[in-house]
Amino acid sequence: MAGVNLLNSWRIGRLQTVFHFHVHVIPRCKDDPLRRPWIPAEGDPGEIEAVARELR
Repeated sequence: MAGVNLLNSWRIGRLQTVFHFHVHVIPRCKDDPLRRPWIPAEGDPGEIEAVARELR
């Protein structure tokens, strides 16, 4: 791992509908494809449900 990004999203300007402290911890690798600025988008419902089942 080359580092970590900490991203805080707060209030309506950051697309929150339920206001709360919200932090993303994003592990970074040397050649990962993540580039800023990224555009927030809805996740894939099937993928989200599969991850939720694993976490339960």
